Amino acid sequence: MKWNNVQEENEALKEKAAAVVSIKSEQPQNENTKTSKDHDIKSGLEMLDIVFVLGVVDTTDSADPNDITMRKIGFNEILRRDSRPRISSDALKVYALDQNKFYGKDIQCQAMQELAERTTSH
Repeated sequence: MKWNNVQEENEALKEKAAAVVSIKSEQPQNENTKTSKDHDIKSGLEMLDIVFVLGVVDTTDSADPNDITMRKIGFNEILRRDSRPRISSDALKVYALDQNKFYGKDIQCQAMQELAERTTSH
């Protein structure tokens, strides 16, 4: 008997979820979706100036977990914007060596590639 109650409850929840999805899909979606407080939630990191993002990535002296996370996010944003050549060589050396294993293989590889390109182009 209890199984039937749980099953019925699950069916009711599924119906409610389907109703919410259909209501949301009927609402018009514009390019820069805004919340009720007119916050831009689509632009993402494009709102940050590239100089600011480069400043975050180039400052590699802190081992604070929040700073490391911000540097990872910033590095990936710089890659997304195709601005890897703008990262300082000193910062690239830190990312390429990744002595404390803060940044991961993807960032390490990108830093090595950029340093290699700079070395071969001179």
